[in-house]
Amino acid sequence: MRSSAVISKDEYEALLARAIELGSWRTYLALRCLGSLGLKPKDVVHLTVEQVVAGEVLVTYSERSTNRIEIPEIMQSEILRYCESQGIDKGFVFRTSEGSMFLFQAMNNSIVRLAASVGIPSNKCRCGAVYAYFEQWRKEAERRSFLDHMALEQERFSWPGPEGDEVGGL
Repeated sequence: MRSSAVISKDEYEALLARAIELGSWRTYLALRCLGSLGLKPKDVVHLTVEQVVAGEVLVTYSERSTNRIEIPEIMQSEILRYCESQGIDKGFVFRTSEGSMFLFQAMNNSIVRLAASVGIPSNKCRCGAVYAYFEQWRKEAERRSFLDHMALEQERFSWPGPEGDEVGGL
């Protein structure tokens, strides 16, 4: 059964800070791809250098459904710096120390271990919980953006007050 856990912003930031403190760049970038880019866990492990260089990931959900996820320049440069430091010039970004693909379960385990080191219960902090944090953050940002748009629109276009309240032409 899947957990419906969502980590908080403070927990997400604690994970990032701890990964930096421990020098765990691969786990740090996996967290950023989940929590900041919004890549699903299965897409993080399949991220390639070529996609990072292109600045986008095309994620296919079905034969008819594809989503384009843009990789901002700041993330591109961070990921490419990591790849350069690891001698990765093509193919998968996330790899084991032997060079094979970093599997989802290994990524999940590294995040759970990191979470335990900052006091986040393992049942709450799995890859899905970090991705859920992104989804929650994205929806809130879209809502704020929509409300800001509505407020600006209201300033520019508002129905005249009671003294000039004519419907005219209807």
